[in-house]
Amino acid sequence: MTQFFGSFHPVLVHLPIGILLIALLLEWLCRKEKYASLRPAIPTILFTGAFTAILSCISGYFLSLGGEYDEDTLDRHKWMGIAVALTASIAYGIKKRYFFPNGFKKLYPVVSVLLLLLIVVTGHMGGSLTHGSNYLTQNMPQPFKRWFSSPEDTVAAKKIIPNVQEAFLYNDLVAPVFQSKCQVCHGTKKQKGGLRLDQPDFITKGGKDGVVIVAGNAGKSELIKRLLLPLNNEDHMPPKEKSQLTENETELLHWWIAQGADFTKRVKDFSQNDTISEILASFQNIEEGAVVPNAEVPAGPVAAADKKIVDSLRKLDVLVMPVAANSNYLSVSFVNARSVADSVISLLEPLSAQLLFLKLGGSKVSDSSLAVIGKLKNLVRLNLEYTGISDTGLASLKNLSRLQYLNLVGTRVSYNGILQLKELPALANVYLYKTKVSAAEWPLLQQQLPKVKFDSGGYVVPTFAADTTEKKLPETGKKKKKKKE
Repeated sequence: MTQFFGSFHPVLVHLPIGILLIALLLEWLCRKEKYASLRPAIPTILFTGAFTAILSCISGYFLSLGGEYDEDTLDRHKWMGIAVALTASIAYGIKKRYFFPNGFKKLYPVVSVLLLLLIVVTGHMGGSLTHGSNYLTQNMPQPFKRWFSSPEDTVAAKKIIPNVQEAFLYNDLVAPVFQSKCQVCHGTKKQKGGLRLDQPDFITKGGKDGVVIVAGNAGKSELIKRLLLPLNNEDHMPPKEKSQLTENETELLHWWIAQGADFTKRVKDFSQNDTISEILASFQNIEEGAVVPNAEVPAGPVAAADKKIVDSLRKLDVLVMPVAANSNYLSVSFVNARSVADSVISLLEPLSAQLLFLKLGGSKVSDSSLAVIGKLKNLVRLNLEYTGISDTGLASLKNLSRLQYLNLVGTRVSYNGILQLKELPALANVYLYKTKVSAAEWPLLQQQLPKVKFDSGGYVVPTFAADTTEKKLPETGKKKKKKKE
């Protein structure tokens, strides 16, 4: 019964809202003589709106029996919904002169305004229950998002991890992923399927269908299975209309579960190969006072960066921080501003003298951005993983004489594109997993750039480095599942 009525509730919610708003709009329009002919339709529309609002209350009641929502918010939403249905019914009665016939001109406008306010507040509460408390701000442009978001909405995004190996794996890395991508449906306000992912005890307990994490076996964990389903699959999590996990976030959760899903240990306490170490490093950012290798910081002093430029970047949620205490050299990360356009990259050019580390992994930059990046003469580390850059853009990096570290994982670069960097004197580490460099070209590439250490990754999602592979004989009479590459 709960599931039956729950399936109709979204329609029964939007229907009365739309109908009642039309009635109120017509009431306002009919004040003008040219729309007066529409006035007789208003009582019928009000009646329909009141009736569907009552049906919405009934379906909402049955849906609430599922126990998937925060009780306090749900209770307020329930009574506000009843108030909408009751007020709409009273408005209809006054309009038809069933109630207060002598007070029509005074009471009806008041009831109409009250009905509009109730619709707005009740709709907002329903949206908060269904989509999370930040549903109005999560897709705003960054400057507006900064103004309107509550501190609770941004706490995970602003977490500083200066040394990822010293961080607590669950508290500092895993929990923020759950908070930003999962807790809208599985948090304190809503528990879809009876599952909460906001506290260790609830995570371990699982939901109505059982446990979602099998410690030590990520492949059998329902949480990972749901993450790896095709986006259009109705069981894929998060739902396709929600913000999706990045590949690094998915791999982090897979590795955490494969390592035993511990809630107390530090990152350094777990075994790591080169690939997972690189993924973990992507969660690291520099804070003031952090120490970086001397070989990466120029010996000479540099003037302070233009404060207006730095402030402009920070307003776009770009992390701009000193690489060390009392240093004017900077580290810039777009980890919290991945949706920015190429035009924002042009703001970096005035920081050419100060900028040493630039992290653009997962952002929407393309080859045109690299023309600006190629002018950042002191750049030492450059992260371009999972961006839209190609061989064409790499040609712009030829003059980065101090560049030591280059991450090109998940891009469209090829063997010929990498050869364009042959003359970079300081280049020492290049990451090329999931690029167009073929297996046959790796030895040739190493011959052409003998001083560079190339990392080819060497594992395939969803079979992670910590997994064991179990081979089974083909099952007859059953449809085989294609292994996700």
